[in-house]
Amino acid sequence: MKLMRVLMVPALLAGVMLVSAQEAEKAPFEFKVTGDTAEDFKIEFIAHKKPDQSSAKGVVETYTSWTDNRESTESIFDEVGKKWDAALAKSMRVHEAKLLSEAILKAIDEANVPTKDETESDYSYKRGAVKVTGEKTDEAGVYWVEAVQEVQIRERDWETEKMVERKEETKLRYACVKGEDGQWRISAIEEWVKDWENTDDKGEAPMKWQPQGNMLAFILMAMKEYEERKPVPALKQDSAEAAAKAVFEWLIPTREELSNSIHTKGLKTWTDQLQMLFTEQYLKDMLKPFDEREEEEEKAREVESTTDGADGVKQVKFKQRNEWGGPVEVHVKQVDGVWKVVAAGYYEQDWSEEGKLKFVNEPNLYNLRWR
Repeated sequence: MKLMRVLMVPALLAGVMLVSAQEAEKAPFEFKVTGDTAEDFKIEFIAHKKPDQSSAKGVVETYTSWTDNRESTESIFDEVGKKWDAALAKSMRVHEAKLLSEAILKAIDEANVPTKDETESDYSYKRGAVKVTGEKTDEAGVYWVEAVQEVQIRERDWETEKMVERKEETKLRYACVKGEDGQWRISAIEEWVKDWENTDDKGEAPMKWQPQGNMLAFILMAMKEYEERKPVPALKQDSAEAAAKAVFEWLIPTREELSNSIHTKGLKTWTDQLQMLFTEQYLKDMLKPFDEREEEEEKAREVESTTDGADGVKQVKFKQRNEWGGPVEVHVKQVDGVWKVVAAGYYEQDWSEEGKLKFVNEPNLYNLRWR
């Protein structure tokens, strides 16, 4: 699993509820950021909502207040995201300059400036503060804290092109146990959802309790994978083919390495606090699906051809990796005795002429990773 901000921040932002200015409250926590590079980036988690594990209700309210993103914390997440993006970009520029030409460095910067359309998402799922509604012990002797959470969904109506909003309410329950040390901890989290697998003839589905996906599990697994990571191969650019391959074998892995290091180091101060609110068994259980999965090894890119372009440029085309995406091509040129990337892109169907492919320049070559 690759832990990137594109995964992390939306996951954190999944806990948002907008409230009016009159109802604004002090944020239950904040992040203090220091460092402006991936190497020295640090986050300090400061809890304004103090941890309370003296009761089952207390531990549930502590956990939910530290993970939702009500209006008072929305700007905190946004600010942290901007700072770690900037730290990653600053550290990467040193590496990028070794392989990429000035022109493509400029293109990357321009491609990363969000347009007006990109600043407004077509869909947002925002969850507010959890409100405890009751506590009870079930027939199996499990102690549950029941709660509700208001969800605000905002999405684009593709017929009118306007953004529409609606509110829903999610029912949750938290299994809690009291440890020998007198501290309460969460041992399971479940959500009241429709059981679509048992839909009747009328298309109606019964309701059931289902384990809720835990954001903490994704973060912990990504941290584990970071600790077990393989070293990034050394940069090779002594030939046109080596420099072209370096985009996928050195540059993109280097960016992932630095990105993952920021998240691993930065979020640990927060996840350490969250883990104390759960039982050891639940922490192990939430990671089982990751441990049992089989991860495919990413296949190395294979060069299909190298042709001469204008002004000493070599056009290195890679073999198509699947039936959905066309071949990728990286253009390189010798600069001061080493080969550097001057452009990159991919081939797609040219609809103006049947059976013909056309080359599409990709200003942000990091996007080529998925092709």
